[in-house]
Parts: sequence; C-alpha cells; structure tokens
Amino acid sequence: MDSFILFAENTKQDFFLISGGFILVSISAIMKQTLGNSFSMILNILGIIMLSFALVILASQINTFFSSNPQFFTNYKYDLYRKNIYAGIGVCLLLFILICYASYTMFINKSD
Repeated sequence: MDSFILFAENTKQDFFLISGGFILVSISAIMKQTLGNSFSMILNILGIIMLSFALVILASQINTFFSSNPQFFTNYKYDLYRKNIYAGIGVCLLLFILICYASYTMFINKSD
C-alpha cells in the first residue's frame, strides 16, 4: 500500500488550503457590511484561489493514485482504502460546488 501512503502524505497540505479558503470565503460573506464591498471581494477572491489550488492538488493526487493502481476497483486488497479515496473524490466535488457558488455570489448575484 505504498501508493496509498504516498497519496495520504501528498494531500496533507490540502487541509490547510481548504480550511483557509473556507474561512476567507465565510468571512467575506458574513462580514460584508462591516468590511465593505471592495475588501470583502478581495477576501472572496483569495478564498476562491486557495480553494481552487486545493482542488487541483487533490484531484491530481487522486489521478496519480488511480494511474498507479489500475486494479483499484477490482482488487480486494484495496477494500480498506476505498472509502478514503471516495471521500477524496467527494471533497473534490464539494470544493468545486463551493468555488462555483462563491464565484456566483461575487460576480453575478450583487444583491446590495
């Protein structure tokens, strides 16, 4: 399972990128009236950049794992790790949805 350990080690920095991006997007949405529109937009853009970077890193690591383990779906020895890989795919989808939503609220939905 060296490839799974390598996958886990390479995706450790994703937690900090995801949490930092989520915090920035949250602060820009919650504190928009207090911070002002321009500063809130800057925080939102920085959060989107951090989340996008985390999405690219996580998706590339999942792709690397699948390319180095083509028998992942059929081999029983990967049963212990399937949930972790599927959770990584789910996180990628949620990040993509959050990035799209944050972009939508920033550029399209200007309800002030």
